[in-house]
Amino acid sequence: MNDTIAFEVDPDNRITSWSAEAEALLGRDRTAAEGRSWVELLAARDAVGNRLCEQSCALHAMARAGETIGVFELLATDAAGASMRLFACAQPLGVAATQGLRFLLWQDRRRGSLERRRGAKRPKECRPGHSPLTPRETEVLRLLSRGLTVEEIGERLGIAVTTVRNHAQRLLPKLGASSRVEAVALAIRRGLL
Repeated sequence: MNDTIAFEVDPDNRITSWSAEAEALLGRDRTAAEGRSWVELLAARDAVGNRLCEQSCALHAMARAGETIGVFELLATDAAGASMRLFACAQPLGVAATQGLRFLLWQDRRRGSLERRRGAKRPKECRPGHSPLTPRETEVLRLLSRGLTVEEIGERLGIAVTTVRNHAQRLLPKLGASSRVEAVALAIRRGLL
């Protein structure tokens, strides 16, 4: 069996293609998977336990914006109800993901730090690309990680406080975060800071 499994979803997160590898690893056959929401089918959560793509999907938004979706950790449940930690990346289907996304998932059972395992046996299609953040968003996030307030960041960068808040707000969905603190933690975990 190939170490990488793949499946495709439409813009509404409904599975349109389910590979034999996905069947073997996740215990769900094609007929049980196709047409269902991948998030519901796998009870998918991010590395800190938040449901993925519950109301809106940051992954689709990033793909539509032409941004690279980096490797991320995915907590899933197989057909027997067993939890598993997977690594994933997503690729747009069609121009600006108009046809959906193709997900590649893989496991690494070796021991060691998550950061080291994240890069291990990564499919060629998921090699590190560019950060999903703009240089200014990265700069704002770096200063937030140092404990500066939005006022201090605005003063240091010579920009308005509302501009700092806008940058901070725009980077949240790009990282799949719901707060600034979570964004900092995810950025550090993903090697963006």
